[in-house]
Amino acid sequence: MLGLRRMGLLLALGLALSAGCAPTVKSFLHPDVDLGYVRRVALLPFSNLSGDEFADERITSLFVTRLLSANVVEVVEAGAVREAMTRMNVSAGMTLSPEQIVALGKALAVDALFGGTVEEYGPVREHRETQNQVTASFTLSETQSGTLVWRAEVHEGGGSFWRRLFGLGGRSLHDVSADAVDRALGTLF
Repeated sequence: MLGLRRMGLLLALGLALSAGCAPTVKSFLHPDVDLGYVRRVALLPFSNLSGDEFADERITSLFVTRLLSANVVEVVEAGAVREAMTRMNVSAGMTLSPEQIVALGKALAVDALFGGTVEEYGPVREHRETQNQVTASFTLSETQSGTLVWRAEVHEGGGSFWRRLFGLGGRSLHDVSADAVDRALGTLF
């Protein structure tokens, strides 16, 4: 009887601890916008608020790959985006007005613009261990009016109670990042 009680207590404790490590994603999708017309998109350079100098480039690379592999939209080359931004005197990381979104959309001949910010990227000490974590937010604005039509914020961690319990190491930063991007895009497509 004591063994069953102990087992139940351990199971309850394990479930409680693992719930705190769960990845989170919160998203907004504009209720009055039909994304069916979005066929061609561009990615603005992502902003980087993390301590890792190249986090924005790494997350952008994963985001583009996942977007292309979904085979839902055509993505404009990054060089064309930077060239159009330079011509319009728009710098990377700059918050764009609806008018600038419309103008950039016309210059690139796209239906929508993706943006993003990497807020946290890299190892974080948690439960006496270091685990990789990524927190990022992504946006999509349509270029007819410059309206924000989608936003997602995602937090993904590389450790879990079960991985620690069975002596497994934390997940790689690449895997954590890829899962974060997949979860965010999963709220859109």
